[in-house]
Amino acid sequence: MSASVPHAPLLTVCIPCYNGAAYLGVVLEALLPQAAAAGKEVEILVVDDGSTDDTTDVVNSATRHGPFRYIRNDINLGMSKNIVSAMRHASGEYVWVMSQHNVFFPGALARVLSALRSHSGIDAFYVNFRAANYPDQWPAAAVGGYAGAFHYLCKPDLANRLLDRWEEVLDARTCVATQTYAHIIRRRLATEFWKHHQIGRDFSNALDTYSQTCTVANIMFGRPAVYIGQPVMTIYNGAQTWGSLRLQAKVYLQSHPDLLDLFARLGWSGDRLAEAQALNGSRARTVIAQLLSEWRGQEVRLVPKYLLRYAHQRGTAPAVWKALLDSRAPGLLLIGERSARAADAAFQYLFHNWRPARWIRARGKSAPPRP
Repeated sequence: MSASVPHAPLLTVCIPCYNGAAYLGVVLEALLPQAAAAGKEVEILVVDDGSTDDTTDVVNSATRHGPFRYIRNDINLGMSKNIVSAMRHASGEYVWVMSQHNVFFPGALARVLSALRSHSGIDAFYVNFRAANYPDQWPAAAVGGYAGAFHYLCKPDLANRLLDRWEEVLDARTCVATQTYAHIIRRRLATEFWKHHQIGRDFSNALDTYSQTCTVANIMFGRPAVYIGQPVMTIYNGAQTWGSLRLQAKVYLQSHPDLLDLFARLGWSGDRLAEAQALNGSRARTVIAQLLSEWRGQEVRLVPKYLLRYAHQRGTAPAVWKALLDSRAPGLLLIGERSARAADAAFQYLFHNWRPARWIRARGKSAPPRP
């Protein structure tokens, strides 16, 4: 682990992390040998957002696989602010922000560097990837890279190509390129963007949820980009930080529609935008149904708040209202069942366990019959 990098590398790979001890050992042992082989062209930067687990020990142990920089925040910034902080600490010509559970393919970094060198006039690159399930398909070891079991391939097109317009990568299949780890951007442009924008609370809008996608979209819409078709990593569904219903509600009812609005304002339209809106509506419907069926008090109270904002998204509000209608019958049954249980418990207490009730019974007066 080195304190600084005395040269200007072609690429900085940033790994913002928080309580990632369960993943980082495998992630770093896959990446660091490839970075070591690339030499001065690559900088690896791990930015720890004040982890409370064994992240520091895992990071220290990983130094045997190759050099990298490690920065630990004094306070917890939150996911999105830590991503921006990592980009600001980077020194490469390009910056690539990874998740703490992305595992590189063998030879992937060399292929990416080759693409960067071959297209030095291009400011943004989009990389293909595979998705697997965590923890079932998580590798026990991945020294030098891992290309084992996976669930699906993000994009079927495996050929590298120059895109006339960056937004050609957007489609419903990729959740309109919301993956932080799929984007490589020229660092100078990203840091300039963040001089004029501020991160708020995580998951409160598109910028606070998809900071990297918003950065690239605002810079690159209508401009050429490069698509790297051969997958370079495996990502692991189930290891994300936003897996709870509460955060999913924020994402699908608030942040994602906000992102689609941004794309529409930037000029994206047509069937692919409509397909993305429909897919988000379907996911929002699923989250609402889960919230109502599980009847978690705090989460259920969130639904009206997010619906009010979500209703402003054109073409998507009907799907949400349909979810409420579809869920109404089982929801009412659940309310009735729990109300009956509460009434029975109140009857038991008032007429059988409450001290005045016991005193009345002791004087020979019977309690009212149970309904």
